[in-house]
Amino acid sequence: MKPKHRSLPWLYTPAGEATYQSGIGLVTLFVFLWLALSSHNQRVVFGVSLMMYLVLLTLIAYFLRSPNLYLSEVQREVSRGGTPDFLLVGVPMGFFGSFVALTHSMATLWPGQYFRAPIDTPASSWVLYGFDNIIRATLLDFGEIFFIDVSRIDHEHNLIACTIVFSFRTILSIGLVVIVFKGWKKALGQTKETTPISRSTLP
Repeated sequence: MKPKHRSLPWLYTPAGEATYQSGIGLVTLFVFLWLALSSHNQRVVFGVSLMMYLVLLTLIAYFLRSPNLYLSEVQREVSRGGTPDFLLVGVPMGFFGSFVALTHSMATLWPGQYFRAPIDTPASSWVLYGFDNIIRATLLDFGEIFFIDVSRIDHEHNLIACTIVFSFRTILSIGLVVIVFKGWKKALGQTKETTPISRSTLP
């Protein structure tokens, strides 16, 4: 049980604890990306980021296949009085960070073979490349259709690079569909539950 501090009561509320955990996750993601993008040993970064990416990809795909299991795990953590920071913060941020580190390390180790970027591209631009793929996945290729490029980095047309980008975008696209579907299902379920009550109140 955490001792409550009088000067920071909001921090010990569920919203405050969730915000605190999200802040810790953002700082951890920033440190991880800074170390990965500035490291001189990109082979180690490649191995670590590839392992992280595959593990988190499998975990997210498993939860998307059984979204009720994911929701039950989140509810279990909340019922225990904690915050599901690993499921809600750690997994999404880790998946994003591993994708950025993996693509950057591959471009550094094998220039022009899997990912192409201008010579003067700074390492921090690979973060924008990650956001660019998020936008293209969640907005249904809005940027590509209207020629809006957030990043100048792109993948080469070979099986390995295309598979990495495809898996990243597909998980994001399916995740959005699952979230929307669950929201509609919940809304329709609540509507059906309230309909008999509203009819019973009629004269």
